[in-house]
Amino acid sequence: MKDRPICIFCKKDEVIKFGKTKSGSKRLKCKNCNKTWVDDKVLIERPDKHLLVEKYYEGDSVRKLVPFYHSSPQKINKTIRTFLSEAPNWLDYIDNIGLNKTHNVVYLIGQNFSCNCDHDDCNNNYLAIAVDAVSSFILSYEISISNTDDVWDKLISNLSERDIQIESFISKIDENISSSISKFYPESKQFTNVLKASRQKEINCYLNKLPIKNRLINDAIKMYDLLDNKSLEHYLNKLHKTSFGEYITDLREDFFTEIEKRCEQTKESYNDVLVSDFKDRFEKFHMVKCEPTPLINGWIAYNMLKKLECGFSRFDYYKQIPNKLTFKDFSDNNIKIKNNIKDIDIKRFSLEMGTRLIQIPIISSQCNKRIINNFVY
Repeated sequence: MKDRPICIFCKKDEVIKFGKTKSGSKRLKCKNCNKTWVDDKVLIERPDKHLLVEKYYEGDSVRKLVPFYHSSPQKINKTIRTFLSEAPNWLDYIDNIGLNKTHNVVYLIGQNFSCNCDHDDCNNNYLAIAVDAVSSFILSYEISISNTDDVWDKLISNLSERDIQIESFISKIDENISSSISKFYPESKQFTNVLKASRQKEINCYLNKLPIKNRLINDAIKMYDLLDNKSLEHYLNKLHKTSFGEYITDLREDFFTEIEKRCEQTKESYNDVLVSDFKDRFEKFHMVKCEPTPLINGWIAYNMLKKLECGFSRFDYYKQIPNKLTFKDFSDNNIKIKNNIKDIDIKRFSLEMGTRLIQIPIISSQCNKRIINNFVY
């Protein structure tokens, strides 16, 4: 007697013939679980969906993802969209983790992108984001059709409603932005992006003049002392019985080397890199043809949690300690942070933190304070 086929899904032997495919292959059906399959077809094991989405955000088109996910471009596209529509809202997620409530400097950045949604005749869209200046961590975002006072009102009021205290804002010269800041943060200072270029020139000047290089260390310490979150200093004290200022001063030569390396690699600030990444992803491949919010919400989460070339994420620098939180944790709505502290990491982490701190343009040595004040509006 011939053995009865076993269901490839539930492993029961209640399998019956269920017709044929268009190509003539025999189709089977399990009476126990009611699932069907093609006889002799290899059962494909696909990677986790979060890995598919991560590769998509890294720049792979849905066609390029076909051999990775073993599916058609149409099904891959639908899988990505469904996965992202079911993911948590980024702002709710970070609020549940716990935000730093006081921020010294926040950048307000706007970027146009194309989106051909069914509900809108216009292809133009606009993303407004609020970014912590030190970590490049996105605190809030808002999507609109264009750059209007409404989009900035919504963005900045969201920060205010979440009780996020901000001492200074930096943005391009824009009446819409200025008006919204004055409305919701009347006590906060406002600066323009011109300061970034001014600060970069100042850094290059210091690097070329050996006697005044130490001013960069002083600026890094000065900025760190202003931060509300002191988690890094807590761990430095725990591991080395030292403060951030003492630690970075002892590493002065390594610190200068890191700054020089940064200046040689790119002219862009950390926040400019973030905007460039967004433009590359949403302009290089295709125009977004669906509701953009889930796609951008997921992109923000991915870029805040992924490890950068330095080995740490923007979220690491925002919380001031290396951790193991991943994009998968976000998609699973897992808010439990596991710190990942190693002595060798603390050195690299502290050097990178110092490099980020000195790029904050409103913290500058006394010699250029007059120039900086001229750009306040």
